[in-house]
Amino acid sequence: MHSQPPTTDDMQAIRAEIDEIDRSMVDLIARRLDLAMAMGRQKAAAGIALHAPLRERRVIEAAAARAREAGVDERYVRLLYRLVVEHSRSAQRRAAESWAPAGAAVLG
Repeated sequence: MHSQPPTTDDMQAIRAEIDEIDRSMVDLIARRLDLAMAMGRQKAAAGIALHAPLRERRVIEAAAARAREAGVDERYVRLLYRLVVEHSRSAQRRAAESWAPAGAAVLG
C-alpha cells in the first residue's frame, strides 16, 4: 500500500504547526529571561553571587536527560541549553547591575 504524495495543503499545514511551535519557543524563552532577570535582582538584593555553576550544570543535565527520553539528540539539546544558560546569566547580570545602588559591587 502506497501513500499519496504530499500535497501543498499538507505541507502548508505542517509549516503552520512548525511556525506555531517557533512562536511558542520564543515566548517561553522570553518568559525564562524575565524570570532570570527577577532572579538577578533577588540575588543582588541578597548579596548572593550571580554565577551558579552547579545549578547551570544541573539544568543542562536535566535537559539532556529529557532529550534522551524524548528521542532528541542530546548533543543538540546540550548546545541549545548552554546558549540559554549563558543568555540567562547575562540577563541576571544586567538586572542585578540595574538594581544595585550606585557604587555597589555585583557579585559574579
